[in-house]
Amino acid sequence: MSTPRNFLRRWLVFSAVFFSAGFGWLPLAAGAPAAVRGLDVHTFEGAEPGPAVLVTIGLDGNRDAYAPQLAEALDAWPMARGRLVFAVVNDEARDTGDPDVGLTRAFPVEGERAEPVGATATAIWRLAKDADYVLDFRQAGGVRQTHPRAYGQTIIAVRSTEAVDTADALVHAMNYRIEDRDLHWLRLRGGPVDMLARSSAEHFDAASMTVYFSGNAVAADERFRMAQHALYRLLDRLRMIEHDHAVFAGLDPKPRVPDYRGMYPDRRRIGVYMGNGTGERGITHSKAAFEGMDDVVTLRFTAEEVRDGILEHFDSVIFAGGSGGGQARALGEEGSRKVRGFVEEGGGYIGICAGAYLALSGMNYGLDLINGRTKSSQWRRGQKTLPVELSDAGRRFYSGEPMVDIRYNQGPIFERDDHPELPPYEVLAYYRDEVAENNTPEGIQVDSPAVAAGTCGAGRVVIIGPHPESTPGADLGYFLTESKEWILESR
Repeated sequence: MSTPRNFLRRWLVFSAVFFSAGFGWLPLAAGAPAAVRGLDVHTFEGAEPGPAVLVTIGLDGNRDAYAPQLAEALDAWPMARGRLVFAVVNDEARDTGDPDVGLTRAFPVEGERAEPVGATATAIWRLAKDADYVLDFRQAGGVRQTHPRAYGQTIIAVRSTEAVDTADALVHAMNYRIEDRDLHWLRLRGGPVDMLARSSAEHFDAASMTVYFSGNAVAADERFRMAQHALYRLLDRLRMIEHDHAVFAGLDPKPRVPDYRGMYPDRRRIGVYMGNGTGERGITHSKAAFEGMDDVVTLRFTAEEVRDGILEHFDSVIFAGGSGGGQARALGEEGSRKVRGFVEEGGGYIGICAGAYLALSGMNYGLDLINGRTKSSQWRRGQKTLPVELSDAGRRFYSGEPMVDIRYNQGPIFERDDHPELPPYEVLAYYRDEVAENNTPEGIQVDSPAVAAGTCGAGRVVIIGPHPESTPGADLGYFLTESKEWILESR
C-alpha cells in the first residue's frame, strides 16, 4: 500500500515528465535539475538524514525493461534514513546535441571539459553533485567469468577504499543467490574518465561504480532480481532501510551474516577474504587449492561481514595476496580486533604474501598474530620464481619435495620480532635465492624464512611469503591444504 509520501513522490515524477514533454524544461525546486523529456527521476526519502545514493539506468542506451518494475519496487521499500534517487534515461533523452559525444561519455574531465554535454547529462550531473554513492546500471555482452574481455556481470569501482568495499559487498550479495558460477559477478577497478562513475568520483569524491548486467546471458527478470539484491545490500550496508521488514520476504536477499554453520554442519568452513587489498586471482587460486576435498567448504567474506560477526561461522580464514595495508584499512580497527580475537579463541589463519604482512607483529597495521617483523621497509623487491627449501620441521609438515620453485611477488622478508605476548614462530621453509630490484637491499632474502608457523592464544597461524597457490606449471596447493590440517588440529 502506498503512503501519502510515496504518492507525492510519484506525482512529482509524473508532473516532471508531463510538463517537460509538453512545455520544455521545468525546474522542480531550487537546486534541482531541470526536467528533461524522457528522463524520469524517482526520489525516495527516509525519515532521518543519512547518505545520498544516485542510481542511473539507460545512459548507455539500454534502458532495461525492468526499470519501471524496479522503480515500483523501490517505492515500497521502507526507507529509514537518507535519500535514494533513481534516474531512468529513456531513448528520447539520449541526444547530447553534439554528434561527437554520446551520452554514455558526456561527463566532465579534469583539464579537458568543465561541464557535461547536453541537457540529460547536465541534469544527472546535478543529481550526482549531491550524492555520496553513484551506481550507473548498464548492459554489456557476454560474461566476464567465461570471456576475459567481456564486461557483463562486472562492477567497475573507482579506486577508493569505500567504492571497492561497496562493490565487493554488492558482488557478494548477488552471487550468493546465483547457482551457476559462470554467471557470477566480478569486481574490477578504474573506468573511463568521462563516464558518470569515474567523473563523479573525481569531481565530488563520491563512492562510484558502473554495474554491467549481461544483456544476452541473463534474462530481464533475473537482471531485475539481481538489481534488487544489489540495492538491498547497498541500502542495508548504509543502514538506510528497515532490513528485516516484511516487504523483503519475497526478495530473499543475502542476510548480513549467513548461517554457514547451519548450511555446512559436517564440513570444515574456511573463509577467504574478499575486498580491498586482495585481488580476484588470489581469491580464486586459494579456493582452488581445496577443490575436491569433501570435508571442506571455502566461503568468501567481506570486511563488512567481519564487523557484523561472520567469523564465528568459520574454522579458519585465508587472507591472500594483494596489499596488507589495504586489507587492514578495509577491516578498520573493529574488524582487525575481531580477526585477532577469532584467532586467539582458537581460529586458524593462513596469510599469503599480503596476508602474511597483515599477520606480522612488527607492521604498524599488523594484526599481531605471529611474532615477526620485516627486515626492511623497502618492499618493492620485484617478482621472480625462486627456489624454496623446506626446513626439518617443514619436511614433517608438508608432503612435497624438499626443494621447490615458487613464484615470489614482493612478499615479506621477515625475521623474529620481540612481541611480549607471542611465542617465537617455527620456520617451515627458507628462500635459497632472491630478487632485489628497485634499489631494495641485497642479501637479505637468501636463507630468510619463506614459510613460518606460530600460535596466537588458542589459535594457529601460518604465513607464506611467496605464492605456491599460483605458481605456473606446479601443483603446490598442499602448502595451503596441509597448513589447514595443522591449523585445525586444535579445533
